[in-house]
Amino acid sequence: MSLLFVSAIIWMVILTKKNFSIIETLVFCSFYLISPIYIFQFNFVNQAIGIGIGFVLTSLAIYHFSLILNHDCEKFKNYVASIVYLFLCIGIYQSFIILFAEGVIFLLILEQLKNIKTNLKVIISILTKILFVSLAALIGYLLISKVIYIFIGESHYLANVYEGWHSNSFSEVIKHLLLYFANILISPLSFTYVLASLLLICFVRKFSLIIMLALLGCLALPFAFAVFLGAPIPLRILFPIPLSIAIVMLLIFRVTSNKKLIIAIACLCLFVNFKQICQLTYSQNMVQKYNEYNLEHLYSILHDKFGNKLYNTPVVFIASPKADNSFYIRHIYSEPFYFNSDEDFLSNVFPDKMWQTSSINHRVYYFMQWLGLFYKLPTEQQIELGKQISPSLAIFPEKGSITKKNNIIFVKLSE
Repeated sequence: MSLLFVSAIIWMVILTKKNFSIIETLVFCSFYLISPIYIFQFNFVNQAIGIGIGFVLTSLAIYHFSLILNHDCEKFKNYVASIVYLFLCIGIYQSFIILFAEGVIFLLILEQLKNIKTNLKVIISILTKILFVSLAALIGYLLISKVIYIFIGESHYLANVYEGWHSNSFSEVIKHLLLYFANILISPLSFTYVLASLLLICFVRKFSLIIMLALLGCLALPFAFAVFLGAPIPLRILFPIPLSIAIVMLLIFRVTSNKKLIIAIACLCLFVNFKQICQLTYSQNMVQKYNEYNLEHLYSILHDKFGNKLYNTPVVFIASPKADNSFYIRHIYSEPFYFNSDEDFLSNVFPDKMWQTSSINHRVYYFMQWLGLFYKLPTEQQIELGKQISPSLAIFPEKGSITKKNNIIFVKLSE
């Protein structure tokens, strides 16, 4: 997260050079820095470092591109710097090209705000520069990728996972995309995005047609890969969304006379975003620790009761398929990518859908392995026996919730 703050500092420098006030910069940063979308990037240490570096490199690429538009700066060095930084960040994650596009569109809008009338010559000139930098970085990335594939072999991950336009019918692709976008819009994470879109519509008369189209493009760009691939994609690639919202809210704040209203809206969004972040991180981490503690506690009870025989004796855990209202298996806040799914205590260890639909005993087995505990996986016949004797058992931790029959240990966690 510290690298994200570094990128925000670079943005503060850009905004300062563009004569934005401290209040305007704070409004921008409140939307750019505080967003639950980032949780999907910064959940894991290695990924967080890479993504954080990508944010810094993209911000630097945008900064040097802003200097290209400044006639007093040496353009050649800034062209090279912008291309190199963009090339490096695309190598980390291809979605950074969208983040860069949003940033340079913002610079284009600022150039247009200087002029009373729309200057097509200036627009074409800036778009040409954007295209040149983007193509140079992309060509460099593709060439290096081809060289690397000689040594490590080309990955067909996208072709295998996201079938999209090249294999599905047009109607099927449209159906999947509409469902994907609808699910995103109804998710709690969409509050700030929808609010920014509605405010932009309310202030449509404050902007020229060109600027309005550019701002709508900023809001639409984060979903570009989904349309390009023709298939739903995880929310973790949508990290350009906070920047698009920050750009829209900053420009609305600049053109409106009722600045207190926008500040109040920014405070409301901060509150909502903090709440979402807490639900996605703090509470989930606490549930994870709670699950680890209780599973280890349950294991120690079994070990005290059966001794080392536990290592070679299958244990059948009896629980509801949805794992609701059980002692240590809790329904946690669902990851938005898997809409309308029932997640359990293993979802944040093994987030693949396979772990959500497999039997409770398989999930416990792999969780035990992850904790470094012994647990013999029961057979299907032994699990069926557990279902038969389940009505006669109490629910853990009550007395009579643990029993041993036919050299099988049964533990009832819920009905």
